[in-house]
Amino acid sequence: MKLQEMNFKKDTITSLEELSDYLHVPGMDMKALAQVARVYPVRVTGHFLSMADKSDPQDPLLRQVLPDPMELDDRGPLDHTGEESQQPVPGLIHRYPDRVLLLTTSNCFMHCRHCNRKRYWKGHVLSFDLERCERYIRERPLIREVIISGGDPLTLPVERLEQILARIRAIEHIRIVRIGSRSLTAMPAIFSSGLCDLLASFSPIWMNTHFNHPAEINEETREAAACLRRSGVILNNQAVLLRGINDNAEIITRLNTLLLEIGIRPYYLYHCDPVRGVLHFRTSVDRGIEIISSVRGKVSGLAQPFFAVDLPGGMGKVNLEPGAVIGRRDGRILLRTFQGKTCWYDDATE
Repeated sequence: MKLQEMNFKKDTITSLEELSDYLHVPGMDMKALAQVARVYPVRVTGHFLSMADKSDPQDPLLRQVLPDPMELDDRGPLDHTGEESQQPVPGLIHRYPDRVLLLTTSNCFMHCRHCNRKRYWKGHVLSFDLERCERYIRERPLIREVIISGGDPLTLPVERLEQILARIRAIEHIRIVRIGSRSLTAMPAIFSSGLCDLLASFSPIWMNTHFNHPAEINEETREAAACLRRSGVILNNQAVLLRGINDNAEIITRLNTLLLEIGIRPYYLYHCDPVRGVLHFRTSVDRGIEIISSVRGKVSGLAQPFFAVDLPGGMGKVNLEPGAVIGRRDGRILLRTFQGKTCWYDDATE
C-alpha cells in the first residue's frame, strides 16, 4: 500500500466546529474564535488532541492549536526573516554559503498557532520547482547540505518524497540531507507504514523534530522514534520558547531529558519570531537566557540546546548566551551575526 493511504487527513480536524465538538472547554466564545479561524484556519490531528486536557483552555497542547483572538493583532511582519527575498529559485532559500532550504509544500499535519509561516495557511500557492532547485544546487559545489522543509514534507505523497530525496542524493557534492517535520508529535502512525524503510534507503538522514512540551511525548511517539533510529535517521529537536506554555526551566528540563530518553537530541530552543499573529507567544530574550542558564546547572550537556534568535531580513541565526547582547536601546537589543555584522532586534513582548 502507498504510505499516504494511512490517510492522515481522515484523522485531522480542519474546522472550528469539529474542534469544538471534540473539546469540553466551558465558556468558549465561538463567535470570536470563528473570526480568528477565518484568517488563520484550524488544523490539528486527533493524536495531538488525545494527549491534551480537552477541558482546560490553558492546557499547553491546546494553546498551541486552539484559535485565540490575540492572533488578530496585525502588528509584526508576515515574513520576519525575509524568506521571500532570499529565493533565487522558487522554493529554495539560500541564506548560508554551504546549505539551502527547500520549501517543498505549504501543507502541514497541524496549524501550530505560533508558526512563523502562517502566511502559507490560507490563499497562498507555494511555488516549488524541483528541477530548477536541483540545477541551482548542482551549479554551486560550495553547497553541501540540503534541508527539506515546508510546511511538512512528510505530508507529501511518498512517490514525491522519494523523488526529491533521490534527486538531491544524486548530487555529488551534497553530503548532508535534513528533513524538518512535526510528524512525531502530530502523526507518529505514519512511520508504521513503510516510511522508515524509505528513509533508510537514503541513509543517513538527519531529521529535526518539533516538540515544545513534555506532554507531547507518549508511547506512540517512542515507537516511531525507535523505528526512525533503527532506520539510521539521526534525530534532533527544535523547540520554540512560548509564553505560558514552556517558558520555565522545569518544563524545558523535563522536555529535554524525555527527548534524550527516546533518542532525540535537543538541538535548538528558538526565541519566538515576531511574526504577525504570533506576538502573544513571545517572551523576552532575557527570559530565554535565564532558562538556558538554569537548565545548564541541572542536566548533562546532551540535554542543553542552543538558545537562538532568527534575525530580521535574512541575517541568520544568533545563538544567545549570557553576554550575547552587546547593546540595548528603547526595547531593542543589539546582536552580532555569524558574518560579524550587528543587528538591532525588537525585544518587545507587549
